[in-house]
Formats: sequence, C-alpha cells, structure tokens
Amino acid sequence: MREKAQTVSLGSSPRVFPRPEYPSFIKVLLVQGKAMLWVTGVLGTLLTLWGYPLWQESVGWLQSKGYSEALVFTILLNGSHSILWLIVNLPLLYFDANGLMQQYKLHRNPGQIASDALYEESIITAIFGQLLLNPIVGYYIHSHWTSLGLLSVNTSLPSYQEIFKSLVIGHAFNDVFFYITHRIFHSRSLYWIHKQHHTFAGTIGPAAEFANPIEILIANIFPTFYGNLFFGTKHPYILLIWVSLRLQETWIAHSGYSFNGTILDYIGFAHTNETAHH
Repeated sequence: MREKAQTVSLGSSPRVFPRPEYPSFIKVLLVQGKAMLWVTGVLGTLLTLWGYPLWQESVGWLQSKGYSEALVFTILLNGSHSILWLIVNLPLLYFDANGLMQQYKLHRNPGQIASDALYEESIITAIFGQLLLNPIVGYYIHSHWTSLGLLSVNTSLPSYQEIFKSLVIGHAFNDVFFYITHRIFHSRSLYWIHKQHHTFAGTIGPAAEFANPIEILIANIFPTFYGNLFFGTKHPYILLIWVSLRLQETWIAHSGYSFNGTILDYIGFAHTNETAHH
C-alpha cells in the first residue's frame, strides 16, 4: 500500500497525499445547515426565550446593588461562561479520570495522553482567565462595544424572527472568520503563537481555550462576538446566548468524546463532526 506523504501548501497546514476521501458537498452543507439553522437558530431562540426571565431578574438584582451597566454586563457574561464551563467540562474530566464512558472516547495513542502537569496547567489557565483576565477585558471593552451599538441590559427582547436572525448571523460570521484567522495562525510565520493550543496532542474540553492571548483576541473573541455587534440585534442577552452556544460547541469538539447516536447527537449538541475533526 502506498504510504501517505506530506507536503506543505501556502506555508500552512501539511497536506496529505493521496488526499483522504471527503464527504460530498451536499452532506457537508446539510451538517453545517443543521448546526446553524437548527441548533443555533431554532434551539438558540428557544433558549433565549426560556432564560429571559432569569436574565431580567439577574439584571434587576445587580442594578439594585448599584452596579453600573458595564459591570452588570461583565458579571452576567463571565458568570454564565464560568457556570457553563463547570456544567460541560467537569463531567468530561471526571469521565477521563475514572475511565467512564470510554465507548464514546476517541482512540488515543500513549503520546497523545496529556500529562497531569498539562492538565493542571490548563485548569489553572482557565481559572485565571475566568476569574481575572476575562472580567477585566470584558469590563473595559464594554465601552467599545457600546460605541458599536450594544444595547442596554434593560432592553426588551425583539421579535422571534430577529432573535433567530441575530443568532444565525453570529454563527455564520464566526464560521467564516474563525476559519480565516485559525488558518492564518497555522502559517509558518505565526505558528509560534498557535503552538500553545496544540500542546494537547489529544485534546480535552479545557484545551479549547488553552491558547496564546494574541490568538484568543484575534481568532476567538473577534469571530465570536463581532458578527452580532456588526450585523445582529446588538442585544446583550442574545449575545450571551450565542456565546454560550459557541462555548458548548468548542468544549465538546475538543473533548475527545464523540457521543454519536445519543440523545445529545439527535438534538444537535454532541457536535460529533467537530469532535472527529479534532
């Protein structure tokens, strides 16, 4: 059998020859369409409506304490990030530590299994980011986002159609610009920035955010937030819902667990194609 050889194209990721068999364009389109229109659009709209009373109560309580608009938004955005991190990643890390759910775990060679030290570093990095770095950046970037039209936390929700449209716009913008920026960071001249993310040869959930701050700003924050800020409703709560959907997707995609055929897969939250890719 002919061995696969690697070449480098455009100074970016190595290409393998002969090329592997890829699914048809129609199949790819259907998978991406389900993720964008069903998971982000329909389920995201339902989540937005379901959680809105909690958003209103949280905003009212924080404002009753005298917190500013920027501080209220920062607390809710980063607080939801941290809570969701625990809900998604703690079970996955528990599975890894105790050998559970291994029928869904993708194969790892010995060299792909992260060391305890790397696990600890990724957890410490996540704690540092969520408790210190992210809140500081979020607080001081709020005025910039307001200049782009970000609405008040007290703004009423728009129509169902506008919620759906804004979420889908956020997803489409992220798909395009994350691909572009991620590809750029795979170039020979900039891979030194992206290299930290690939310290995990076999990825885990927290590895999704284990990256150089430059990459986080350009390849994560910009594609994730600015679709809504440029072209969406600019509602802070809708932005929070979209970011939460995006975070859940990337953590599962990096987890190494492919829950193919499960209820999570049928609903759309297993992200099996992204997991297989990673």
